[in-house]
Amino acid sequence: MEPLTLKRTIDDGDRINLGGHVLTVLHLPGHTPGSIALLEERSGTLYSGDIVYDGALIDDLPNSDVAAYRRSLEFLADLDVSVAHPGHGHSFDRTRLHQLAEAYLRRRA
Repeated sequence: MEPLTLKRTIDDGDRINLGGHVLTVLHLPGHTPGSIALLEERSGTLYSGDIVYDGALIDDLPNSDVAAYRRSLEFLADLDVSVAHPGHGHSFDRTRLHQLAEAYLRRRA
C-alpha cells in the first residue's frame, strides 16, 4: 500500500477508503485531546490508538480530560467489535474491550 498524502483534517464520522477496507473515524478524546480510533465496520476491527489498551487506563496526563475520557469509554462500552488493536500492547476481543471500559467507568463513578 502506498502512503497517503494528507489533503485535509479528518472529523468524527469521516470514512477513509483504503481500497477494500473502509475505516470510520471515531473522535474519542480524553486520554489526549485529539484521540481517535478507526473502525472497520465490515469486520468489526477497531484500531483504538491510545484511548484503550489492556492495562490501567491513564487519565492524568497534562492534557487529559477525565470527563471527555469517561464519555469516550461509555461509547466504547457499547461498541460492537470483534477485535481491538491498541496503540500499545496486544490485541483483545470485544469482551475484554467492554471489561476495560467498564472497569474505568466504575473507578471514575
